[in-house]
Amino acid sequence: PYINVNAIAPGWIMTDKILKLDESLDNKFISFESKNILLNRFATMDDIANLVLFLASDKSSYINNEVIKIDGGTY
Repeated sequence: PYINVNAIAPGWIMTDKILKLDESLDNKFISFESKNILLNRFATMDDIANLVLFLASDKSSYINNEVIKIDGGTY
């Protein structure tokens, strides 16, 4: 048997905590950060979960020793 070892490097994720922070954070901040993402939005928890599910499946059996950026194309 073998074990594949990979890492996930997420960008901004829209979570309940971010939404709560939004009350104290200026909406301009979230708008500004979103403009720095090619997809113009923060990731959802489902976006990250889908990558985790893929990496845990046999479909990713030949991916090993990678850091996978999932940030919507942040620049």
